[in-house]
Amino acid sequence: MSGKKSTRTPAPDKHQKVLVKEGENRLWQIINHLSDAIILADAEGIVLMVNPTAEKLFGGSKDEFIGSRFGFPLRAGETSELDIISKDGTSKVGEMRTVEIQWGNQEAFLAAIRDITVRKKMEEDLRIANEKILEQQENLVEEERLKVLLQMCGATAHELNQPLSVLLGNIDLMRNVDENSEERALCVNEIEKAGERIAETIKKIQDIRHYETKPFGSTGRIVNIEQNLHVLSIEDSDDDYARIQSVLEDIDGIQLSRAATLEEGIKLVDDISPDLVLLDYLLPGADGFDFIRALKVKDKEIPLVILTGQGDEMVATRLIQEGADDYLTKSRFDRESIATCFRNVMEKGKLKREIRSAQRKISEMATLDELTGLYNRRYFMEALDRERARAERHQKNLSLCMIDIDAFKKVNDKLGHTAGDLVLANMGKIIREWSRQTDLPCRYGGEEFAVILPETDLEGARVACERLRHVVADNRVQWRTGPIRVTVSIGITENKIGVKDSLRKLIDRAGEAVYRAKETGRNRVKIR
Repeated sequence: MSGKKSTRTPAPDKHQKVLVKEGENRLWQIINHLSDAIILADAEGIVLMVNPTAEKLFGGSKDEFIGSRFGFPLRAGETSELDIISKDGTSKVGEMRTVEIQWGNQEAFLAAIRDITVRKKMEEDLRIANEKILEQQENLVEEERLKVLLQMCGATAHELNQPLSVLLGNIDLMRNVDENSEERALCVNEIEKAGERIAETIKKIQDIRHYETKPFGSTGRIVNIEQNLHVLSIEDSDDDYARIQSVLEDIDGIQLSRAATLEEGIKLVDDISPDLVLLDYLLPGADGFDFIRALKVKDKEIPLVILTGQGDEMVATRLIQEGADDYLTKSRFDRESIATCFRNVMEKGKLKREIRSAQRKISEMATLDELTGLYNRRYFMEALDRERARAERHQKNLSLCMIDIDAFKKVNDKLGHTAGDLVLANMGKIIREWSRQTDLPCRYGGEEFAVILPETDLEGARVACERLRHVVADNRVQWRTGPIRVTVSIGITENKIGVKDSLRKLIDRAGEAVYRAKETGRNRVKIR
């Protein structure tokens, strides 16, 4: 017996078991704090473990889950969407990714489920909004087509008049000739020729791209028939650009330029002012969001189409929310989809321009500046004229102060226009709170402000403006990169009783005082 070797399998190492158990416990501690729902199930789909997020998402307790069959198919390596109905009747949408793992001594599935209810709602809202936009665009296209026809009737009346007269004249002749006569055959021949000429003219009108017009006469505008579309392709892949080139070269009227990087693209936007940008979503060291931000910094509004790879549609949707106009996937990049996309984007751009024009007109008619809450420049000019007349009539003092934010351009260039708008809005708040009830604070334009101070002499205005200057210098605007501090240069002048200066001269004197304040170091008050 003593010479025989034992054939029994050694007992498992207890220390190793403890380590495995501790590892599993640590893993579930991490899983229990994840924002995604986690389901662990065996090969038959029986639930072994769930985390608190899964309990919340599915509306059930851990005890109800464990030991029961998971109601959705588990397929390793696949992503699927789940329609989840909770006990209280609320429905949610989950995006599930599943992997196959070894759990203990058995095969198992680990499923991570993310609640995408909000995202799906946004996608549906975006889909409905896009359908409405397309419907509106179709209506606008039809309206514009009718406008074009009316415009072209004036521009091409001579092209239609002659063949139409020939056609009608020959119809009259046919009424008075024999049916089988040679004269009738000649009339029919002339009618056919006239009809062809009319058809050619109408086809010419229908083929016009009506998003671009040019001046006609002294007051009117007609459609520009000989228009081209300059497209800037920002694409780093030579193969993809060659494909873009091959598709676009078959479309008449398109001129194509290329940039391989974001920096080149931004430079070409300045240099060639393209009509449309076709942007690859992913570029070396940058992406579509960077390009959109760069356009906003430059205050450029150019129709933008995003070119994405398969599976990047959600990214493209976010880019549209940020300011892009449409997107195309590289798998669908063909002549028909390009033509449809470009036409819709150019129509959308025209609609945006018309909306901005209408908004500008409405804004000009209003009395308040929307951003700062102060009176606007139009109201300022009327109020200054009125207050000066009152001061002259009652022999009262009237002062005018002009306020300019120092180095405001640096704020926009360094932090962006959103930060600049916050500074302007905050300045409006400070000036409103500083002004007396009888004062008239206005936004004169850009970073310039003006305050009309009735019954105030130069010394009183100087004391008040010094107080304002200190308030501004001590104030901070909170921004994500840190507090923003600005200062102001202020110029003051007064209306001189009995001197018939124009409003322009009064404003210019205050402006000269601002200039002196800046020239002598900024953050100062000067009198002129």
